[in-house]
Formats: sequence, structure tokens, C-alpha cells
Amino acid sequence: MLAYPGATLRRHHLDVTHFDGASTEVVGRVEPHPKEPGHVILRNLSDIPWGYAAAGNLLQIEPKQAAGLDAGGGVDPRGQDHRGTASLIS
Repeated sequence: MLAYPGATLRRHHLDVTHFDGASTEVVGRVEPHPKEPGHVILRNLSDIPWGYAAAGNLLQIEPKQAAGLDAGGGVDPRGQDHRGTASLIS
């Protein structure tokens, strides 16, 4: 996914094997980083926590929270517990 401020993450981006009426639901949004100009964060707009892995850290992004995006990072939308040391942005 190309991450730029305003980009939306839809359900079908997280599960490319399943497409139905709910597949176009927006479940996340890329926003400008509030403290680091030129960087972006991913906000979880879904009702379940996501796992996020980047730069050797595993963390959990709770609903309505966000985390800074790193090149090569990956989102696990299955609600796995990935609590780690990376900081979340409310």
C-alpha cells in the first residue's frame, strides 16, 4: 500500500482473498505524523486491535489509536496481541 496523508486502508487491502459488500469499508487512515514533519502514521478505524510489525518491533494498535509507519512494516488485522516497545500515538 502506498502510504501518504489521506490514504485509506479498506478491508479488502487486508484480506485480498475475500471481496464482498463489506470489503470497501474504511478500516484505517494514513495521517501526517503530529511530531515528525514528512512522516506518516496509520490510524486504526476498525473495532479490533491490529498487530503491527516494523523495524524488529511488534506492537498492537488499538481501535482509534495510531502508530508511525516504517518502510517494510506490516499490519496484522486479526487482532493478535503484538504489544511491544514502539510508541503509539493517540
